[in-house]
Amino acid sequence: MSRKTVLEVAAIMAMMGMAPVGWASGIPEQFLGFWEKQESCSKALTFGMPDTGLIIREASIMGYEQPCDLKTILASGETTLHATFSCHFPDGSEDIDYQFEKSTQGKLQYHTEGFDSDPLVRCES
Repeated sequence: MSRKTVLEVAAIMAMMGMAPVGWASGIPEQFLGFWEKQESCSKALTFGMPDTGLIIREASIMGYEQPCDLKTILASGETTLHATFSCHFPDGSEDIDYQFEKSTQGKLQYHTEGFDSDPLVRCES
């Protein structure tokens, strides 16, 4: 996302009474953890790597062999998070926008351009 686009989003959010959050504050606690499909938690925890889910830390996310560093939190609420991550691939890095939604049942879904995850649960070790 270009700097101009980020500023436009921030201006629209300000008009709507929402404030963008700077990355320094990190990913909110309610999104942190090892998220995976319920039936895959045991296997994913054993291997320490998600299958179709994510490990979400304060300043990074980790998908299957895809580490991403937090660049900017564009918007954050109790049940939603919109952030840009710098994701690292064998042939280079790419900025990817992720939108996270947490349901009242505690399940998490994430969306990127062209991908919508299945509902994920927080796996317990």
